[in-house]
Amino acid sequence: MGNLEFINNDPNDIGLAVDELIAARQKQRGYMGLSQVGIVNECTRKAWFIMNGKECEPFPGRILRLFRTGDDTELNIVTDLKDIGLSVHSEQKEVTATQNKLKLKGHIDGIVEGLGVFGFGDKPHLLEIKSCNDKRFKELKKTGDYCEWGGASYKAQVHIYATLLKIDRIFTVVENKNTSERHFSRFHRNRDFAIDTLRLAFDIMSMQAPPEPQLPANWYSCKWCGYRGVCRS
Repeated sequence: MGNLEFINNDPNDIGLAVDELIAARQKQRGYMGLSQVGIVNECTRKAWFIMNGKECEPFPGRILRLFRTGDDTELNIVTDLKDIGLSVHSEQKEVTATQNKLKLKGHIDGIVEGLGVFGFGDKPHLLEIKSCNDKRFKELKKTGDYCEWGGASYKAQVHIYATLLKIDRIFTVVENKNTSERHFSRFHRNRDFAIDTLRLAFDIMSMQAPPEPQLPANWYSCKWCGYRGVCRS
């Protein structure tokens, strides 16, 4: 961390120092985790960059703090589910998918059991927890469909984990970061979608060079993509 000069004796400089330190400590994984695999359904070129360890633009400290807040939300929700008598286990259990010498891995939020007391049967459910801002939360309530709301990445994440773990049902909890309101949903896994996504991911991993750009450089999602520097260079 560089030396900040407190020229104006502004207490906000303390916050700047914290964010600078957090940003400096971040480490890029250099591989694609199963939680990201849905990106292959959005942009195969970006997926290839991630799989091959290309560095993206670093996140600022403020965004990294948001990620940390999400971890706290996950812990609180798991605690609350246990407190009402549900069994939550296998938190951060590693899950892997392999094809020949290629491997993808990730970690689940957990598995929840005991939903029969609420009339949902006794089979285990994959547990997925998210948090979002008020605008996004209202969109979720309007659609009522977690996979439609979350897009290809969220959809692939839950269906792939459930398929690899041979769990038929998925239970999601999304918390509004502004109001702490929560949205709960339950649905069946889509095995065909999961397998198709994994096959595409492994096909991309096998490529020696990145696929050609699929979208124009001024496309809205390209403007904020962390790989726009290497993509168009």
